[in-house]
Amino acid sequence: MDEFISSNPCNFDHATLFEMLQRLTLDHRLNDSYSCLGWFSPGQVFVLDEYCARYGVRGCHRHLCYLADLLERAENGAMVDPTLLHYSFAFCASHVHGNRPDGIGTVTVEEKERFEEIKERLRLLLENQITHFRYCFPFGRPEGALKATLSLLERVSSHFSLKKCNTFSSCTNKFVMVIPFDQLL
Repeated sequence: MDEFISSNPCNFDHATLFEMLQRLTLDHRLNDSYSCLGWFSPGQVFVLDEYCARYGVRGCHRHLCYLADLLERAENGAMVDPTLLHYSFAFCASHVHGNRPDGIGTVTVEEKERFEEIKERLRLLLENQITHFRYCFPFGRPEGALKATLSLLERVSSHFSLKKCNTFSSCTNKFVMVIPFDQLL
């Protein structure tokens, strides 16, 4: 342990270490999945913020890792607050698409590619949740989750180009109607 403590911090890949730290923190937090819904406690947020500030972990990388972890848990049946997904997605989208409020934003090629992969996974998850909303949001719980999911799906879908999106799916109680895109105009 002394060797690890006395080693030079510049010799470590802090982005990878942060990803592991955040994943383990989320695992711990989701042990009480009904109360947290994927949100970190204020103390956990402080520790993660401090790590990022000290070791230069990029904000976009942080939120991409968080989104990927939350998606993995949601795909495996854990209840994740759609508002939390929306916040992280909006943060990453503002970086990737260059429309940040401060006008400053850089992303690496790896971050942009990872964002595209996560965006597709998120779209599929949201479409599945809306299609099966009675099972995903039983008794309207968590409060406002269905509305937040629809809002997030609208935002995620707006980022897809017309080439990829040639059909529009409208979901109702028990069936899905697929309308060719050219008939919508």
